[in-house]
Amino acid sequence: MEKYILENLNYSPLYQDNLSNHLSMVIMALFHLGASEEQLAEFNNNYTVQLEQIDPFNDIYVLKQQYLKKITGNSQEFLLIINELIPYIATGGFHGVIRTSYVLAEMSNKFLKPDTLLQELSLSLAYWNVTKFEIKYNKSNIDLAEKIQKFKQLNLNNLTFPPNLIYKDLELISHTDLYLEYSGVFSSHPSNDVLLLEFALDTYINTRDFTAIHMITLLHAYHIIKPYLNYENIQIIQPILWNNLLAAAIRSHRSKFYNNKILSYLNTPINEVLNSQDDHLIKLYYSLTELYKLTNNKKCITALNVLMSKY
Repeated sequence: MEKYILENLNYSPLYQDNLSNHLSMVIMALFHLGASEEQLAEFNNNYTVQLEQIDPFNDIYVLKQQYLKKITGNSQEFLLIINELIPYIATGGFHGVIRTSYVLAEMSNKFLKPDTLLQELSLSLAYWNVTKFEIKYNKSNIDLAEKIQKFKQLNLNNLTFPPNLIYKDLELISHTDLYLEYSGVFSSHPSNDVLLLEFALDTYINTRDFTAIHMITLLHAYHIIKPYLNYENIQIIQPILWNNLLAAAIRSHRSKFYNNKILSYLNTPINEVLNSQDDHLIKLYYSLTELYKLTNNKKCITALNVLMSKY
């Protein structure tokens, strides 16, 4: 695993007009799912073909070097950076926080050398910072459970969105009346974690949409990164998550034309996941299995069954 993580440090976190480079995340996921050396190598070799070498004068790389100096041997500096960035979870269609969370998980697993972890963490944070993006939301107080229940009763089958990057659609959706009606803030409570996870799982189970995959991987990231948040951010992170998940859920109810076009890759049988060359398939399977371990929520198993089914 380590050599592929190190090699990916030479590639930009973005390629082909702002698509996110998933390679490090997928390599880590495959490793923990039990992939062989041959399977890791095959995925790495096929995926890197599309990537772009990182420019040493690029803002992301320059900030990566600055972060590396700051956080080496200084955990307090790292915590400050994480807490400054957490409001911007929409960055890169949630990939700023997701990529960072993968590194944080590896810190406790100890399968990677400390220097490799610092290099990957510095690049992940720099990507998150330079491309940081925040969607706006209603600041009115809401009852989360009530809003979720009412949202589930809506008929959203006629929504259409042209093919676009997720974060761009999140921005567009955040200005719609539909979004603003269900958007809002509420007090932090452990029970909300259950509500948010089940909302994401139900959205995926019911729509099987590409965007809903990112809702699940975002919440996997949240459970990893939560222990690193300060008191102030603990109080606001659940409403931030809700408003981002809400916008993503609205996008997940796109017309069937777009769903079918995007979701054809999910026909892959689950016993071929480790041989799959699809980054989203692998990451979703990994996130669902990890979320089940973390939360014991049986809807994770339902979602896995949906993933394994053929449409």
